[in-house]
Amino acid sequence: MILLNPFPSYLSILMSNRRLGQLLVEKGLITPEQLRVALDRQKVTPRNIGQILIDQGLVAPAVIARVAAEQLDLPYVELDKIDIDPTVIALYPRVFALKNLCLPVKIKDGRLLVAMAEPLNLQSVEDLHYFSKCEIERGVAPTDAILRAIERYYPNGNSPFPTIEMLERSVEQLTGKTETSGRTELISFISNKGGVGKTHTAVNIAYGLAKNRKKVLLIDLDLGNADVSNKIGLFPDKTLFDFLNRDSEMDDIIQSTKYGFYFIASKAGEFKLANLIYAQKLRFIRNFLKIAPDYDYVIFDLPAGISRDVIDFALATDRIVVVTTPRDIIAGYACIKASFFRFSQNEERLATAISGYSPNRVLRTSLFINQVETAAQGDHIGRNIQRIATESINKHKPDFSVNLEMLGSMAFNKEQMIEAENKHKPFMELFPRSANSDQIEKVIRAITSIPHRATQSKFKASRFSEIIRQARDDVEIL
Repeated sequence: MILLNPFPSYLSILMSNRRLGQLLVEKGLITPEQLRVALDRQKVTPRNIGQILIDQGLVAPAVIARVAAEQLDLPYVELDKIDIDPTVIALYPRVFALKNLCLPVKIKDGRLLVAMAEPLNLQSVEDLHYFSKCEIERGVAPTDAILRAIERYYPNGNSPFPTIEMLERSVEQLTGKTETSGRTELISFISNKGGVGKTHTAVNIAYGLAKNRKKVLLIDLDLGNADVSNKIGLFPDKTLFDFLNRDSEMDDIIQSTKYGFYFIASKAGEFKLANLIYAQKLRFIRNFLKIAPDYDYVIFDLPAGISRDVIDFALATDRIVVVTTPRDIIAGYACIKASFFRFSQNEERLATAISGYSPNRVLRTSLFINQVETAAQGDHIGRNIQRIATESINKHKPDFSVNLEMLGSMAFNKEQMIEAENKHKPFMELFPRSANSDQIEKVIRAITSIPHRATQSKFKASRFSEIIRQARDDVEIL
């Protein structure tokens, strides 16, 4: 049971200085005579002067909160007159909002404005910062307004996360569907380390799919590197960074390219996928699911490494492509293993979190091996990794298994790669008849001939958002 303090601590600060009554008189909110009567009343009751004035109906709680905000030099938040974005509300569960008598209001430039009944409670401020990863800007609101707002924005009673339902409703209203589309396939490219040609592979597969009359969107989720932009020589003014900071809408950051596919760019800098707060991730998912039905294929080029953020975004897609090289076999295997264990954990949780959800039992992962000497070497390495995965990974989780398919391989042609890098073009554009272009064409035929299976269900939207929410839960538990 959560005990609410109806009389916030900032009033005690004001009244300990015996200034509250004077301030109210100076502002013409009460008369000197009304103050005198209240002070006389205070002599025979333990109640504070502010409580007495409120009980007598002379001032409203909002008036006291406004005066406090002014004296503390903090903004006053009129919760009854504003609408708060659901992705901002989702930063904190209902129980947290009640316990701390607070409500997140808006995010601007990485700062989160929070309406608080107890803005001088430094422990609450620290907790707000810890769970949101945002710098906290304190605002003042009366307790009764915060409680009304909590009932308004958390409609599911004690359910701490109504965000799945809200997300599905918004997608359905805008698209008429509760899934991305029956024909849209989401593909993610991941690798355990940099330098294995992951982005080159993603760019050229996007190019090849577009050449095969498929509508393709390539999203550079390797935030802070802008590696895809370097590969194709396109540096848009508006990037994913602008969208995440709420300076642009998703439609505004989608760029057409001369290579036939569409592109959402990242931006060079210190910002990383791991730095995204939950509200930013939810904003991305919510808006992405609205535009995804316009495409046949959407490709995520994810950062190198096997962090939880990278793996979770990959597991939310229909097809995961692990890119490795003959020199990085162990790293590639570790990438598959990390994906499998996170997959089994997520699916078990999804079955509990989403009503009617039947967990996927098989993680279908594709393997692409770059920098091979010959296609035969690529096939040999692929078969060995498949065997090890079957023998070693699958024995750990009897209810789950990994199904690893060999998607293809590509030789390292130093001259062609250097020219592609220098000209900022896909190598398939420069060398359409090369052996490597032929290999990519085989991959395109494999992708387009085998329909995706992993998330082709009515649960696609809720599954995506729930996977990201679970990652947030893990942080809170830690």
